[in-house]
Amino acid sequence: QPPLPKKHSNVIENIGFGTINKIFIRFEQRWWDDGWKGLQLLWNEDHNDDSHWTKFISGFDVAYPAPDNTLVAWIGGKGAVEMENFDNQVVSSELMKIIRKFMNREDIPDPTHFYCSRWHSNEFVGGAYSFTSRQTDHIDDWEKILSQPITFESSNNDRNVILFAGEAIHPQYFSTVH
Repeated sequence: QPPLPKKHSNVIENIGFGTINKIFIRFEQRWWDDGWKGLQLLWNEDHNDDSHWTKFISGFDVAYPAPDNTLVAWIGGKGAVEMENFDNQVVSSELMKIIRKFMNREDIPDPTHFYCSRWHSNEFVGGAYSFTSRQTDHIDDWEKILSQPITFESSNNDRNVILFAGEAIHPQYFSTVH
């Protein structure tokens, strides 16, 4: 209270918001060759369960500047949301099956450390990135609207200000955490 100005609430209601998670997998030592940058996944028709959350993993990259024995997996969309329902043991096991399958190597060791973000289920966040939507494409200068302070007076005549910040209001770097 009081409600946001209509122009602000209109942008907020129409901006896209999604989920992407990172999964960090650290091994006791590197099992990949020098110069290897990672593994991008391309599923074929033999893996016909398009609804399984693991199909939303786009790949595994050597984490930089983390220790050189760490990979980071990327998962987005509804697969990222579904993945958050499983504990780390299940997620780790599924990821290792995928790595071994795509690398065609059964000798890859299990990780020593494992961490995955869970942005969708975080009560203070509820997702991981904003994006322009068809609706925001029709709102002129929507980033500028959100970046404008909202001032109002409270019942005791104090002047209050609401400021929005973050990647959602940046004109060039929306959808990026930095």
